[in-house]
Amino acid sequence: MRDSKAGPSELSGFLGEGTVISGDVRFPDILRVDGKMTGKVTSEKELVVGETGDVEAEIDVGILSVNGRVSGTIRVRERMTIHPHGQVRGELMMEKPGLIIEEGGIFEGTIEMSSEHKRELKEVKGGAMADS
Repeated sequence: MRDSKAGPSELSGFLGEGTVISGDVRFPDILRVDGKMTGKVTSEKELVVGETGDVEAEIDVGILSVNGRVSGTIRVRERMTIHPHGQVRGELMMEKPGLIIEEGGIFEGTIEMSSEHKRELKEVKGGAMADS
């Protein structure tokens, strides 16, 4: 598991504390946010939200690591980790099981797993789970 403190050579970008950006943000590798970001965030790779970071957005990423605040509609393909100071509020859609909430981390909202995984869960439980 990758440490949330990514090295500078791995970063696609960095939004420093006190900086505010609004709009459609796309990045190829890792973006670390210690400032405030609103809008839409898209990447196949990783979004890291630092302790002073505040992201209010429609998020679609491979990996999300939260040490600050995140709110909105969130789609994660691989894994989401909410660290001890992290707070996430909103609608979370996960393509596979990969949610980690460390002690002290907060999640408020709904979680939806892809229908493919719901189907697998139904088969394991003998079809007892109702479709939503």
